[in-house]
Amino acid sequence: MKRSILIVSAAVLAAFIAIQAETLSKNQAENAEQEIIELEKHWGAAEVSRDVAFFDRILAPEYKFTTPEGVVWTRAQYLENLKSGDLAVISSTLEEIQVDVYGDVAVCFGRATSKAQLKGKDISSQYRFTDTWIRRAGCWQCVTDHSSEIAQR
Repeated sequence: MKRSILIVSAAVLAAFIAIQAETLSKNQAENAEQEIIELEKHWGAAEVSRDVAFFDRILAPEYKFTTPEGVVWTRAQYLENLKSGDLAVISSTLEEIQVDVYGDVAVCFGRATSKAQLKGKDISSQYRFTDTWIRRAGCWQCVTDHSSEIAQR
């Protein structure tokens, strides 16, 4: 009898721990999703204001950006284009943001509408983007960013 009670108690405790772990995991994923959405929203504003310090924090050392034209920029190239004013973003809005969280990795999909110039050439358009984020030492950093221009009909 005592053994049966002990087994049932252990099973109930294990189930409780599993439910708590799943709830904690869901809450962590939801928090991570909101953090990434806020970083993505701040990204556009930081480009407009040329807030290089923001990008110093959020761009991983190995960051790569694939432009809509298929050109790959390193972190250093992205920051230099921003610092120099070669990349001049006038406005940027995000829509249809979706974040999928996989532990310390998150993938963000969305649509951006921007008014911008690159070395004096108008590059204003609507884009689909995919950003891959990793959490290091509790902070999210973007490791890859890919943009594709949405064809205008």
